[in-house]
Amino acid sequence: MYPDLAVQEFGEQNPLLCKQLGDAKQAERQVEEYQGMKAFILSWTKKAEALVTGNIIWSSASQLQEQIRAHQVSFNGAASRDCE
Repeated sequence: MYPDLAVQEFGEQNPLLCKQLGDAKQAERQVEEYQGMKAFILSWTKKAEALVTGNIIWSSASQLQEQIRAHQVSFNGAASRDCE
């Protein structure tokens, strides 16, 4: 008897067990997918933390206001060019 045929016969004789086995296999695939996504997210979280902690520059309020104005001017200039 071939293994595939034996599995098929077992499934026909025990439909509940066959369904539970299918559900367990699906759950296993979902856990593997979850673990992959979790590892991906954690690696990006570490990269983001490194960027945030590595690029903090403390400036005075007047310097920050000047930078904001400069960005607003460049943004408004770009926006007006896009509308033309």
